[in-house]
Amino acid sequence: MDDRYMYSGTINLSRQKNHDILDLLIASDELLLSELFDHIQNYLLHTKFEWVKRNVVKVHRTIYPHEGCKKLQDFCLDTICKSPMLVFGSKNFLEFEEALLLPLLGRHDLQTEEIDIWDHLIRWGLAQMSELNSSISSFSTSSSSTSSSFVSIDASTFSEDNSPAIDTNGVDANNVDLSNWSNEDFMELERILHNCIPLIRFFQISSSDFYDKVWPFQKILPDDLREDVLQYHLKRHIMLSSNLSYHAVTHPNSSSQSLDYSISSPQSLLNISRYFQPPRTIPFDSTLLRTEHVALLCDWIDRKDGKPYTFDEIPYKLKLLVRGSRDGFEAETFHEKCDKQGATITVMQIACSGELIGGYNPIEWTTGDFRINTQNSFLFSFPKSTINSNNNNSGIGMSDIKPIGSNSGYSSENENRVNGNDDNTRNSNGGQSNERRLNGKLSRVRRPGYAIRIKDKTYGPCFGDKGLWMKTNFNAYDSCSSDKDDYSERVTTLNKFWVMEYEVFQVVKK
Repeated sequence: MDDRYMYSGTINLSRQKNHDILDLLIASDELLLSELFDHIQNYLLHTKFEWVKRNVVKVHRTIYPHEGCKKLQDFCLDTICKSPMLVFGSKNFLEFEEALLLPLLGRHDLQTEEIDIWDHLIRWGLAQMSELNSSISSFSTSSSSTSSSFVSIDASTFSEDNSPAIDTNGVDANNVDLSNWSNEDFMELERILHNCIPLIRFFQISSSDFYDKVWPFQKILPDDLREDVLQYHLKRHIMLSSNLSYHAVTHPNSSSQSLDYSISSPQSLLNISRYFQPPRTIPFDSTLLRTEHVALLCDWIDRKDGKPYTFDEIPYKLKLLVRGSRDGFEAETFHEKCDKQGATITVMQIACSGELIGGYNPIEWTTGDFRINTQNSFLFSFPKSTINSNNNNSGIGMSDIKPIGSNSGYSSENENRVNGNDDNTRNSNGGQSNERRLNGKLSRVRRPGYAIRIKDKTYGPCFGDKGLWMKTNFNAYDSCSSDKDDYSERVTTLNKFWVMEYEVFQVVKK
């Protein structure tokens, strides 16, 4: 129920505009209306999570001074770490306060390349510099919108459609002419980025990127950091990774935790830097699948009959090639990014039902007018995504997976695994864990000569003559179709549909 009493009135949140609900959340916190506050926060998390995700920068900036909003803050940070371009590509990024930037930079699960983080940080720093701000009025760093009580939220800054606002902000860190910079300019940039620089993992940046993108700003780096990184890149006999063990620490300039190291063999690492940090943890870059799904998909790829894979044991690396919400849903975009890339997994979320369906192509995608013969392709589906799962991912849990059909390649041991009948899935009173009650589909090819259909650039992935086809713009009405033909089972009851998201991953042997 969406009604709560406030004195003698009734508030129906379902009838309120989203930005008004957020405004009400802040007001209820200021007025210490804890019951109303908790209800609104839960309502935003469970009912309006898609809107929160689309407006995650503005929402996070609005709520971060309010300690009671921790659940919503954690959701925002988790969302940003999984899709950092929600922040770095946002038109509001240059207005991000340092107090918000530090916890983000300190996260070990920020899923992007370290050199890209550096580029965005420099771009942010340049926008804060007083001389640039005086000539570019749009680079305002005022935080007044979140510093006062009873914040009035500007509705025009929020997105109500299905896409976050993306903007390049006009500042390119790679095209800054530093030849005319004075020492005072570098000192100002160093002052602005002073607390951020120690959170950048410079030892995880390649030598070429360090020279091209970091070294031009060498004057803003601490002397000992600059020396340590130079020594690391120039003296390759200093091996870091094999002599370190890691533990969680809280950075002095950030409230978040990240991984730190201890030296297990100090005699061989006398020159180790106090700035060294291990690579950020990027387990799997997907908005649709979780690591458990990847492990099971790899089981299916290898037709495993013995002990099933865990994510850490899988023999494949999955590299994201294309994501609809990031790259677009056009068939031509799919071919630009996925052709000639070898084996791939395609997964999509159906717009009207929320189901996840997809297929594995063990050969490659290309254009033309022919069929590929293979016995190793398959289709799969998982039930409606539980976006509000424990990890706030839009994918579904291991509890949604179960192969069907006589050709699944699973032994009784694997069948026990996916149905939750092994010893590790029982709770303390002997019952099955709810997470192991699975209900998915695996459909193997039954006519190998028709397994993969290659079409022109107006078509995307096509499995069989009818099994699963995507064409033109995949999130346009009825742009995709599925039927039972060349594969053993239908993966959806829908004949035609369109997708709200899709991803394609390159599958490469480790």
